[in-house]
Amino acid sequence: MNELYWITRFSYIHGVGIAFMVMSGIALILLIIVHLDAEEQNCKEYIKMCNKYFKITIPTFIISLSMFLFVPTTKESLVIYGVGGTIDYLKVNPTAKQIPDKCIKALDKWVDSLAEEKKNKEEE
Repeated sequence: MNELYWITRFSYIHGVGIAFMVMSGIALILLIIVHLDAEEQNCKEYIKMCNKYFKITIPTFIISLSMFLFVPTTKESLVIYGVGGTIDYLKVNPTAKQIPDKCIKALDKWVDSLAEEKKNKEEE
């Protein structure tokens, strides 16, 4: 039950990562523009200020980008949790391993019976 709670929170964590990534990305772009302008005008105060804020925004951007890339949404998490468990079960269960073979044989018989019915209708 604990896993399902955290899976439902993943979308919010993912959203926070997106929000911080956008805000820090905009801040980085503005800082780069101010830094380039300060270098051009040889203003050491603004260069110091930009370097100080770079030390905050770059790690924030990297962490939020990592959150965006590696934290799945709730839908993706439920698929991973559900399908992954099902695949693990199917790999271990010997009866489940026989199902595809039985399905193919059943489909083959069904198609043969349809072909015979069609042949009988054409002969009549």
